[in-house]
Amino acid sequence: AFDPSTFERLRTLRLEISKENAIPPYVVFSDKTLKEMAEKLPLTKEAMLDVSGVGEVKFERYGEAFLELIKRL
Repeated sequence: AFDPSTFERLRTLRLEISKENAIPPYVVFSDKTLKEMAEKLPLTKEAMLDVSGVGEVKFERYGEAFLELIKRL
């Protein structure tokens, strides 16, 4: 089970990134992906790539910001 407050913080970051890039939030990561991040709390690129919906391209674009947030939780 994922922590709802962690999920909300991930959603907030996703919204900021989507606004900066003028794209819909779901293009960054889906809710399903954010829920899995909130559950697994990946701390490395390798762990992040194990999250469903995170591939090399999305990691290169957005992954570091999410890793930094998770490390600060």
